[in-house]
Amino acid sequence: MFHLIVYFEVNYWLMKNKSKSKMEIFQRIYSDQGIGVLDKDIFDIAVTERLKLQDQGFNIEDDDLLIVAYCLKHNLTLVTNNTKHFKDIENLQIVNWKE
Repeated sequence: MFHLIVYFEVNYWLMKNKSKSKMEIFQRIYSDQGIGVLDKDIFDIAVTERLKLQDQGFNIEDDDLLIVAYCLKHNLTLVTNNTKHFKDIENLQIVNWKE
């Protein structure tokens, strides 16, 4: 399942980059999976990850941090073009969609 922030972020990126083939893939996956919810556990994970990153001198935007927390809670792989942005997050599985 996706949560709404993931849906927003992916749709924004795909529309911005006019990536029709990837949009079709995403829409197919989305229609099969639906929308999940952000619960207390996800916010707790996000806070923990933010504190870890700040201790290391890194900062990450709230929406990205919630996506990370959702992935960590549900043991999902984060698909992104910006693997560098997420590389310092422990136990996060990342795939670069551009490769």
